[in-house]
Amino acid sequence: MKIQPWDKVLKTLPPLSEKEFAELKESIKKHGLKYPIKVLPDGRIIDGYHRWLILGDAVPYEVIDLPEEQAYELALMLNIARRQLSPEQIKAVYERAKEIAKELVKAGMPQQEVAKTLNVSQKAVSTWVGGTADLRVVVPKSEWERIYERRKNGEPVEKIAADYKVSKRRIEQLVQNYEKMLSMKQKIEELKEKAQSLPQPQRLYNLVVIDPPWPYGTQDKYDPEGNRGVSPYPEMSLDKIKAIHLPLLDDAVVFLWTTSQFLPAAFDVLNAWGLEYWFIITWVKQRFGVGRILRHQAEYVLVAKKGNPQLEPQPDKGDVIFANTGEHSEKPQEFYDLVSALCPDCIKLDYFARKRRPGWDAYGTLEDDEASEGAAP
Repeated sequence: MKIQPWDKVLKTLPPLSEKEFAELKESIKKHGLKYPIKVLPDGRIIDGYHRWLILGDAVPYEVIDLPEEQAYELALMLNIARRQLSPEQIKAVYERAKEIAKELVKAGMPQQEVAKTLNVSQKAVSTWVGGTADLRVVVPKSEWERIYERRKNGEPVEKIAADYKVSKRRIEQLVQNYEKMLSMKQKIEELKEKAQSLPQPQRLYNLVVIDPPWPYGTQDKYDPEGNRGVSPYPEMSLDKIKAIHLPLLDDAVVFLWTTSQFLPAAFDVLNAWGLEYWFIITWVKQRFGVGRILRHQAEYVLVAKKGNPQLEPQPDKGDVIFANTGEHSEKPQEFYDLVSALCPDCIKLDYFARKRRPGWDAYGTLEDDEASEGAAP
């Protein structure tokens, strides 16, 4: 198949800026391509034009067999979270989402895959498709462990499927789902053990970035078929977060990460730490997250101070960061670049760090080694 641009889409969507294109190219070079591009059966690109420009015909692709009108609306929809589309365009695209979902289900795509393709919930797809609703038998989560144990003990999948009146493929899916749940629980328990043996920082700092594990209460609700948006690390209660003793010098600045759900609590935390609120930084993500009323697209950094810290003015920078998302809870490099520019000579600590960064001390259960605290090389 010869992959080629779709002129109709290119004329509608604004191209990436040189900076955005360079960032995408660097991300693909560093992390590889996370998602295949989407093309029509004749090779015209629905979504992924810039990824194709970077990788050429070697780019992985997924064929979406839809009528041209629906494919065009799908192209717009997949770009809403990443592009500056007008409110009128956005409204039209979401009105067409129902028709797109019906077409995809009619073509044989599972509802779970349709939801992933359209970047919406599976429940929304199930509601939209109406008469073509998911007909799978509901197997309670309380039965997943029993099914897992039966397969683990070598019982034929055909027999288990017959007992639950589901397909063999469905049984294998449930076994995989339960294994994912076990893996999630094991990871959290391992991180808890690491955290318990974590030594306290051995020196004081005049700049601390902290991203606490806020108590969302989702870890017991993890479901690979539905609710996958859970914290993959141990959560802390608000009282425990307030009890954290930050290793601060007399004059220091603290950057506290939070979300809209915990924004009021974050101010209480600052008060408990004896800090004075200074200003706020907002990170606007390039794609939507989850949300019941409105889908979340931002996180916030409350900047607070102890004593009289000095920051370098940055007249060419604003208090809003537009940047792509990374792994769960990973903060953008643009934020760390901004913080370093504000206080280039500060002794910096990344509290609850996910990974090491040059010029920063890291405190937390790091991804690349054991729980540790110390300066990055």
